[in-house]
Parts: sequence; C-alpha cells; structure tokens
Amino acid sequence: MFNFRESAMNSTLLSSLQNNREKISTEGLIERFPGGITVNAFDFATVQDKTFAVVTFAEDDGMYYNGGTVLTKMCLAWAAGFDGDPETASVQLAKAGGVKLKFAESKTKNGNNVTTITVV
Repeated sequence: MFNFRESAMNSTLLSSLQNNREKISTEGLIERFPGGITVNAFDFATVQDKTFAVVTFAEDDGMYYNGGTVLTKMCLAWAAGFDGDPETASVQLAKAGGVKLKFAESKTKNGNNVTTITVV
C-alpha cells in the first residue's frame, strides 16, 4: 500500500542522507567535534541552482551537515573518481572507513569569516 506520510516526508528532503537526521551548523560541528569528523557518506543537493554537498559522519549517525564550497569541491572530486557517480563513491567511502576532516573558523586577509577544512 502506498505510504502517503513517508512520501510527504521524503518530498521535504533535498537528500536522502537528511532522512531521520538532525542538521548541524558549522558552529555546532566545530564546538561538538573539535577533533574533527569522519565523513562516511555524501550526496549532493541543489537549491536555486546552487549545488552543495550533504554529508554524514561516523561520530554521530543521527546528524548531517550541509557543506560549503570546499567540502562540496572535495565531494565532487570523490564522485569524479567514480565516473561522476556520487552514489558509488559514497558507498566506497564508507567501505574505506571514511575520511577524517577537521573544521575551524578563520579570517581572510580582508577580515571576512571563512571555514577551513583540514584533512586529518
């Protein structure tokens, strides 16, 4: 039987990785996980013609994070390594144990806020 509730819930999501997970902000990510996170799955979402990465991480499977420019570029490179197939790349990322990334707030030379990512 068709599940109207599940269909409605899925329609509100930009990525299946968001399903039954709570979004964490950059500030929350840095505060809760100062040693970094191990990205174990990724997908892409598009809003108003802007595509960005959506990732989950081993440290808390109940959360997801919407990536900015650098993380999205990283995930695009991962997908490119699998003929542009993010689903296959994400499965292989999980099988490989994920990639540990550390996030930090910084300032540009002009004083603008920027989030830096270090591969640990």
